[in-house]
Amino acid sequence: MYKWNAEDYQNSFNEQQKWVREFIVKLELKGDERVIDIGCGDGMITAEIVSYLMVVFRY
Repeated sequence: MYKWNAEDYQNSFNEQQKWVREFIVKLELKGDERVIDIGCGDGMITAEIVSYLMVVFRY
């Protein structure tokens, strides 16, 4: 059984951040989307999406 390790999770953040930035562009967001964080992880991916929306669509 896998044991959760917060340090391992944090260490993988740079790769996650890279992937999410590539993924956000592929979503072809229009600016009227809403972002909800369902509580899985540390919220940094959600923050990345919100930051993108704020910069691109000037929220």
